[in-house]
Amino acid sequence: MNKFAIIALDGLGLQELDRLAEFSTFLAGIRRNYVFAQTESNILSNTATGWATLLTALDWPDHTCSGFAKPVRSLLNLQVVDERQLPQKSLRLLGQTASRETMLINIPLVLPGDRIWLSDGTVPVQTRFSPELLSKKHPEINSYQPCGWLNCNKPPVELLREAISTEILRLQLAADLTQSQRPALSVVRAAIFDVAGHLIGPQFYSRKFQVELSSIGHALDALAHALKCADMIVLMISSYSFENCLQVVNLNHLLAGGGFCRMSPHSRTARMIALEGLGNRHARWTIVPSKSSAYSPTHGTVYLNRKSRYDDGTVCESQSSSLAETILNYLTTVCEQRYGLDFSGKTYPQSDLPDVAFRLRGADYTCSDNADPFDRPAGVHCPRGFLAFPPGLRNLDKEMGLCTAGQKLCQAVEG
Repeated sequence: MNKFAIIALDGLGLQELDRLAEFSTFLAGIRRNYVFAQTESNILSNTATGWATLLTALDWPDHTCSGFAKPVRSLLNLQVVDERQLPQKSLRLLGQTASRETMLINIPLVLPGDRIWLSDGTVPVQTRFSPELLSKKHPEINSYQPCGWLNCNKPPVELLREAISTEILRLQLAADLTQSQRPALSVVRAAIFDVAGHLIGPQFYSRKFQVELSSIGHALDALAHALKCADMIVLMISSYSFENCLQVVNLNHLLAGGGFCRMSPHSRTARMIALEGLGNRHARWTIVPSKSSAYSPTHGTVYLNRKSRYDDGTVCESQSSSLAETILNYLTTVCEQRYGLDFSGKTYPQSDLPDVAFRLRGADYTCSDNADPFDRPAGVHCPRGFLAFPPGLRNLDKEMGLCTAGQKLCQAVEG
């Protein structure tokens, strides 16, 4: 039975992959010999939504994951999303392999369970790796921290170097665990290209960062050697890439300007605690629920303050459809007139989804007025990514949606 390793390089487009391949014999071989398809995510191109698509082979909104968190019981109460909120028994990508034979390194949404697992830092568990017995054979795992930017009050380049050190350790652990545990399915996600995309933008692939690119390339080569020794077939995916950030938009201030929500300086609410856990330590403003009909708690989404959904709701169900359309039309007009950027959006009537989802191309969204480098990024997600298979494994069209890419990955793993 074939054993597969899925290597995820989120944040890379094909052009950036070509540049990185100059520093990695592994990637150069992949680029030269593999069959590639360009992928495109739907209206939400955040990491959590993309990985929900890859794990389930369902597109958004069918898998319902709109981001790393969602409001529960109140717009002020954010709940971190993990695999338990996805459709039941729908982790198709992992479903054909016994848990103990599955190795998941830095994968969003997924909990440890019985798997060989290193946290990506977003799921609501305290442990950083599993099972705990791994530390006896691999003592270096005790120093593993999922994120390399716990203190954001540093220059972007310094934060980048810390993140690279974290990534090199993560890839080294992935290589060592591959050799010692011999998994049947391995999914390894490098986060450094996402971090670099936010901090530096596409300029990360310029001559200025040759030393950093070289160190990452060597770490990927070491992982590739371990995968080859374990007779694993490598598949490769990037669920999004990056483009320059042209504008930072405080969506809730826009909604307040249209009379849809009332903003006030926050006290330390449950929402603020959740935001701090997601890395936003400087958000100053919150809403007054009793005087608000809508709010954007996560990137690219607007939730109506429905009475049927939230304890402190203000919007009746009979008003919800027309209000969602009014907000969408308002945002379309304001964003296009004020920022001149491509805006696309849609309303969703289902109770477990945001009422409005949208994309403002080249823009980052913030609810912060005292921003750290991740609130004022150099780059923002672009929906274009890629899928790469060895020749003869599966037919790939030159272009496909991310959901189709997830289905192709599942079909390959399922045999």
